Parts: sequence; structure tokens; C-alpha cells
Amino acid sequence: MDNRRSNTTLNLIIVALLLATAWFVYASVRDILDSRRTGLVDISIKSDTAIITISGAKTGAAIVGTGPSKVRLIPGDYLITGTDSGKKASVAVHVDLQKTTQAVIDFNQPSVVPIPDEVKFSGLDALIANGLSAQQTEAVRLVLFDYRKHAKEITINTSTVNFPPRNPDVDTGFKLSFITLFDKTAKLVTAEYDVGPKVTVTIADSSSAKPDLKESMDITNLVPTDFVVKEPK
Repeated sequence: MDNRRSNTTLNLIIVALLLATAWFVYASVRDILDSRRTGLVDISIKSDTAIITISGAKTGAAIVGTGPSKVRLIPGDYLITGTDSGKKASVAVHVDLQKTTQAVIDFNQPSVVPIPDEVKFSGLDALIANGLSAQQTEAVRLVLFDYRKHAKEITINTSTVNFPPRNPDVDTGFKLSFITLFDKTAKLVTAEYDVGPKVTVTIADSSSAKPDLKESMDITNLVPTDFVVKEPK
């Protein structure tokens, strides 16, 4: 009887050890897979009791914890907010694949949501020079901003704009690609228009890579920005 009980106890211990080992392996594999498809956000805030929420461009806000935190997110743009004792502050960040992004929340600094006019754009005039209309170029500008709202400078490499000049007054379709720098990160941008109200912009590492972003912008009611820098008299 005692031997039977001992064997049962031993079997239970073995099963428990096997389950614990399986869970450890599963958790390790899951962590590895998560790290390969996400980026890490290191959130700094002086209050340990502040509630931290994160909202994405196409998602609602989600509470991720309190105080300084580290969170894994899929690549994209996010607004990270800290709330504590009636105080609130936010910071906009862009998360890159398998990279660490620093997010500093400071209650003494006003929260600013980035807008396109605060980003320095260069090279848009090359699109105008190659026959894109002002509205079509504005659509490209807004999609570039949507892709990297935190960028200080977005620069089109004008030497890569290889597109036969066209008449912007004639509504014809087009497809052109060019290299664009988001601060110091280079991406291949492709703009397409097929005689309709929308310009579709695709952003990727290369022509064969999976797109980071593919967005269509309706140009019907777009108010174009003045892209041409006039020479002083």
C-alpha cells in the first residue's frame, strides 16, 4: 500500500515537472517570437503611481501598467500617456522592429500632438517638377507624415525621382518610386494614381519587401501646400 502511494506521488511529481518544463519552453519560444515581430518601448516617468496608457493610430487606448515600464509593441506610431493626481502628459513615439525606443513622459512639459507643418519636408518640389499636381503631391506629403509622425525631417532624394515629365493639367495615371529619408532612415516610397480621386502610397525597405505602410489618400478636397521655395529678389 505504501509503495503504491509512493509510486503515485512520484508520478505526480514527474507530471508536474514535465508540465513546468513544457510551460517554460513555451514561454521562452513565445518571448523569442514576440521579440522578432515587435519593438521595445522603454517608458520613463518620475511617478511610480502614474497610470500609463498607450494608443495606436488605429486602436483605442489601453492601460499597460503604472510607473516606469517596458512594453513590446508591433512597429508603428503610438501616443503614450501618463496620468497621476490630476496631471496628464503624453509623448508620441515611433516603434521600429527589433529596436528599443525611449519614451520620456514629463508632467512639466506640455503635451504636443505632432502635425505635418512641424516637420521639415525637402524634395517635394521634384514631384511637382515631374508633373504631379499640387493635390497629388500634398497627398504624398500627408502619407509620409502619417508613416513617421515623430520625424524632424523627411527628405525625398530628388536624384531617385525617375519619372518622365507629365502635364499636371491632364488627368492621367502614374506610378513612380523614389528613396525617402525619415531623419536618417531610408525607405522606398511608391506613389500610384489611376485617374481617380485617390493617390496610393506604399512605403517599404525595398521593392521586394513587405510594405511598412500602404495608404490611399483622397485628393478631392485637399488644400495643397506651397512646395516651391521662391528665390529672394
